[in-house]
Parts: sequence; C-alpha cells; structure tokens
Amino acid sequence: MVTTPVTQFLTFAEYLSYEDGTDNRYELERGVLVAMGQARGLPELNLSVDRIIKAR
Repeated sequence: MVTTPVTQFLTFAEYLSYEDGTDNRYELERGVLVAMGQARGLPELNLSVDRIIKAR
C-alpha cells in the first residue's frame, strides 16, 4: 500500500505573512511554497522588492 503525504495549502495572505526564520525565499505555486534559487544580477532591485513587501 502506498501512502500519499498530506500537503497543507497556503492562501496568498498566509504566504505574505510566512516567516521561517531563514534567509530562504519562496514563491507560491498553486498554494504550495516552493524554494527559490539564489538571486543573480540586479541586487538593488531585489532589495527594493523586499522593502515594498515588508512595508505592507
């Protein structure tokens, strides 16, 4: 018999407030958190996006 793990889906609001205490970045795909790779290029843009998100 094969068991399937239960997946907890997140809402967009839960995604925006999610914090795991690490510097990992995640994106939300169909309710599931997916770890993103390390940012490359335009680090100043990444900082600007982080500031916008934290200001909400």
